Amino acid sequence: MKIRKSKEISKILLKKGFKLDNTHHQYYYFYDADDKRTPVYTYISHGIDEYGNDLMTKLKKQLKFQQTKDCEDFLDCPLTKEDYLKLLKNNGEL
Repeated sequence: MKIRKSKEISKILLKKGFKLDNTHHQYYYFYDADDKRTPVYTYISHGIDEYGNDLMTKLKKQLKFQQTKDCEDFLDCPLTKEDYLKLLKNNGEL
């Protein structure tokens, strides 16, 4: 997976239906079309500037992607919030 800046990942998550939990740690929870919090979440470390392959693989698993291409599409923006919600439902995650 591509190396990405943690700030870039945070901005993308917020645009795609995730909300930042107001704690010391940066947990992002996905909210569905009815603005209900789902069990899908990820943690973005504020001490790491870039996410390499290992952290990107963990992020992919936390976001419940089965295919690397789907995760890359999500982060590169061809995959919308609605597409992501469908994907989660089709994969039995929601």
